[in-house]
Amino acid sequence: MNVRKEQVVFLLALALLAWMFSGLRSGSVAKRGGGRAGDAPEFVSYPAPELETATTRERVGMGRRRDLFSPPRDTRPLPPLELVLPPVAELPGIFPPPSPSPEARHLGSLLRQTVAVTPVEGIFAVTEDGSAEELSLTDLLLAAGPDADEPMSPEEREEQLAEFRRTFDWVRSGDLRFGRIMNTDRYNLAKRVNEPLQFVEFIPETGVERYPGQQAIPIDRERVAEYGFADTTTNRIELRRRSFPEPLGQGRLEDALAFADECVELRLEASRALEIARELYVLAEAAGHDDPRARLGLANCLEAGFQFEQAFDLYHELIEGDFATDAAVHVRLAKLEGRFRMYSAAEARFEQAVRFGRTNWRVQGEYGRFLLSQGKGELAVEHLRLANKFEPTSPEQKGERARLRMDLGRALVSQGEVTEARDWFERALQAESGLAAAHAGLQACALLSPDAAARAAEGAAADMELAEAGSDMLLNGGLLSLAAGEWTQAQASLEAAAAANPLVAFRAWGGLAWLAETAGYPDEALRYVELARENNPTDAWTLYQSARLQAARDDVDGALASLRGALDLELDFSDALALMGRLARDSGDHTAAERYFERALGVDGGRADIHVLRGLNLLETGQLVPARQELEAALALMFENPTAQNGLAWCLYLEGDSGEALTALAELDDSRRAFPEDDAHRLWAQSQIERITDHEDKEVWTDGFDRRPGRIGNGWKTEEGRGPEGSLKDGSVVVSGRLTDKGRTRIFQVLPASQFVSAELEVTVSGGSRARVGLFVSREMYRRGQTEVQSEATVSRHPQGPVQVRLVKKGERDLPHIDVPAIPWEAGKPVRLRLERYGEASDTRVRILVDGIPVVDDAPMPTLGRATTELKFGLFVEGEVGRTVSVSLDNVEVVRRHGN
Repeated sequence: MNVRKEQVVFLLALALLAWMFSGLRSGSVAKRGGGRAGDAPEFVSYPAPELETATTRERVGMGRRRDLFSPPRDTRPLPPLELVLPPVAELPGIFPPPSPSPEARHLGSLLRQTVAVTPVEGIFAVTEDGSAEELSLTDLLLAAGPDADEPMSPEEREEQLAEFRRTFDWVRSGDLRFGRIMNTDRYNLAKRVNEPLQFVEFIPETGVERYPGQQAIPIDRERVAEYGFADTTTNRIELRRRSFPEPLGQGRLEDALAFADECVELRLEASRALEIARELYVLAEAAGHDDPRARLGLANCLEAGFQFEQAFDLYHELIEGDFATDAAVHVRLAKLEGRFRMYSAAEARFEQAVRFGRTNWRVQGEYGRFLLSQGKGELAVEHLRLANKFEPTSPEQKGERARLRMDLGRALVSQGEVTEARDWFERALQAESGLAAAHAGLQACALLSPDAAARAAEGAAADMELAEAGSDMLLNGGLLSLAAGEWTQAQASLEAAAAANPLVAFRAWGGLAWLAETAGYPDEALRYVELARENNPTDAWTLYQSARLQAARDDVDGALASLRGALDLELDFSDALALMGRLARDSGDHTAAERYFERALGVDGGRADIHVLRGLNLLETGQLVPARQELEAALALMFENPTAQNGLAWCLYLEGDSGEALTALAELDDSRRAFPEDDAHRLWAQSQIERITDHEDKEVWTDGFDRRPGRIGNGWKTEEGRGPEGSLKDGSVVVSGRLTDKGRTRIFQVLPASQFVSAELEVTVSGGSRARVGLFVSREMYRRGQTEVQSEATVSRHPQGPVQVRLVKKGERDLPHIDVPAIPWEAGKPVRLRLERYGEASDTRVRILVDGIPVVDDAPMPTLGRATTELKFGLFVEGEVGRTVSVSLDNVEVVRRHGN
């Protein structure tokens, strides 16, 4: 029977397995049954193996481990280049807000713009003593007045007479004379028809008595054709007061209350206005006991006279009496509480008033104004809409209708609803065409609108109405001129606005600060913004502008303090958040910067500039994936953003796709050829192309000497014969022995000068060594049987321990070694020596480092840069004859360019 070879092998394997199984079984049975009963087992202790000896020893600076399946190599690419931040545009500023102004969280979307400095000569010129040159008001009036020698036209003469009537009392007795009527109780002269007029005549052109010191001249009433009092506020209210009888009848109650309210408003123009108002309120209270308006008027008089405790008592008396559910009483008390900054109590009181008078336009209007003053514009809009829904319809209340519409427009501006606000301001002017606040509102809407034509039209209207303008119109007119680049007109209007209403001059000072900044006067800008902060320390725009100016002067602490103040007022102020992030990133606090950028984008996610800043901040911290996402988001919002394009190109480089990165940088350079040659973004892209290209041309050659002991090999050359000899021992090169002759013992490599970039050695000198040991790089020439050193750079350890350097240029001989202070080189301790060569040809320079600390920097060594020669570099040992030395060389890293 033929038996195949496979069958024979199978049978033998089966027999072997059976024999092994039977042996194992018999052994186990013997163990269970063997030995004497009761004997305790014996345990033998063996020491655990040291796991550290089983792992490969890590070497410093040996680079990344190679892939498991790649062949072993002694070269690797250089680590990626360090990030050089691309140029980043400054964050935009915020144009000064008008009056009325949007809330801080809406300022950026409506007024954000790039700050462009246009130098304007002489706009803030000062005299020798430092004060601004100004003309007095008298000088301005005289300069603008007509020539006295020219005869007046009939229209001018009529206007002059009207002005005299407004200024002086007058009597027509044959001719028209101006002066003062001196009769006792002169406002009741109409009832005393036979009493002569006691008249003192004045020269109306100068305002002095015609006959100084003379007593009043009596003029019989039969000779007086007509007379009148000067058209002043005091005379008007005194005369009208005489028209109300005592006691007051029901038919005159409304007129008396309205006139009393008017007197309270005119209290600063007439000394007896409050007294007359109080008299009329008392008469009105007697005429209408069930009407609280008279007692409310008395409380208003107490407030105007600074008798606040009595006013509080009167309001509480009304509420505790018959008017507990009267909404008007609650409103007046809430306003007084708000005046004393009792805001919580005032708001609760307003809520109570609204419950009693939801359809009362006055209640809703006052509550809306209060909410607007507290920065609660959204709620203010709701209540002011209700107030306008139930607005008064009578013709005599057109002023109230206009004010309600104007207040709603102001509230809408605070919420950034500019278009609808413009409609309400126009409706306010339909009710009262001369309402200055509504005109100012239209100017504000024009300033907040992107429509340049609207700005120009409102600016022209402001110029026409400048003579009748209030502080708000002066402010907004100045800002419109500033937006149009009319610097002189803007300065004049803003200064006039600050003088017209000193209590809210901070807006005008802020406008002047912007004018000074954009006109090239940074010191003046800071001065004006400090004036604005003194005037109102709680204005968010002023604090933000102050932070910008402080940051421009490198006052980072001051800028951060201002920004914190602005964010305390409005946490959703995205521009302040972005600037906080920028300052934090510039100061190296990348974690805080990330939080600020994240918050800013949470408030306003459509800003490409913040996405760019956040992306660069993430890129600096090595977070490549989120950085790329932010930069791509910036490009999605602004495709031609050069900083985002440069940053994204660097992301491609860090991802290992240097070819794609170079392409992206080249495309940006090409796309910006229309820009000047010194365009920062082009220059950055060009420099990074050069850096990457140069970097890709280099590699790191390493030698850890992990070879069999004995001959060094691997391209190393030796120069021995002076006693010490070098060999491989325990994974390093050891040079040891006694010096028997002068000269150097060297272990070195040779490279063309065009390929050599740097050499780094780890050198350990034993404690008993008494010779110089160090790193050298030299250019040498063999001539007449001898080696001549033409240029050399060394860093070495003196036999006594100090670190020394020596740079030898062509033609120099026997130069001494120079001590490097404060750099220790202890015996027995590994020291990293590094020498770098950079520059081209005759501009070649070297840098020497010891344990990462530069000891020589940017030293010119032109001879080392000749590309046609070879450079030697490595370890050298030299010293006096008879000295002993023992030094080890390990972990060599050489950066070199790829050979041709």
